[in-house]
Amino acid sequence: MGTPPSRFSWDHAADDMITAIEQISPSGVIGVGHSLGGVMTLLAAAKRPDLFRQIVLIEPVMFPTRAFVQMGWMPMWLRERLFSVAKRTVRRRAHWSSHDEFVDYHIDKAPFLGISREVMMDYAQHGLRPHGDAWQHSFPTSWEAHIFRTPAYVWGAVAKLSVPCTIFRAEQSNWVPDVSWQKWKKMRPDYPISVLPKLGHMAPLQNPSAVAQAVLEKIQSVS
Repeated sequence: MGTPPSRFSWDHAADDMITAIEQISPSGVIGVGHSLGGVMTLLAAAKRPDLFRQIVLIEPVMFPTRAFVQMGWMPMWLRERLFSVAKRTVRRRAHWSSHDEFVDYHIDKAPFLGISREVMMDYAQHGLRPHGDAWQHSFPTSWEAHIFRTPAYVWGAVAKLSVPCTIFRAEQSNWVPDVSWQKWKKMRPDYPISVLPKLGHMAPLQNPSAVAQAVLEKIQSVS
């Protein structure tokens, strides 16, 4: 993938999603996204509601407006120093001798706490690729860090959204500020927030079956 272009943003990722849907299912899809995927789905649905029959957002990363005012003057190098997640990503170990070594290293560390070994092994099998005699992340850490440094301003899309929408908040998550959830409630009372009990931001990995069931029930209630 190379080095991410400095101007690449979450909004561009949403445009990539739109292009993919136009090619694969131009008659429309049910969009389900978690974290960054939730924001991409939100932005894409606001831009092209004709491509979405409904959307389900799980812990979409929504930052308050004041955060963007503060970030506006920051160069990328300063964002990297201040944003601990991006900083950790850049410094993170990149290569592993086996899937088991990858799982053993991560399973007791945030944000993977509460995720079973079985699910972590699935993550290793589908999220790593061969690199010589070792394994490395399929998605380069340079791109991941860039994404953490360049969050999207979502509130214009929230105001514009017109397709049926379900949004889930994980009860034990602190990734999305409470002020953002309150702003969602104020702006979109027509899209009430559902809570995933006893789960954190990584809810789809912490309890895949429970989250899948909750998503399916919401989809069926709208269809």
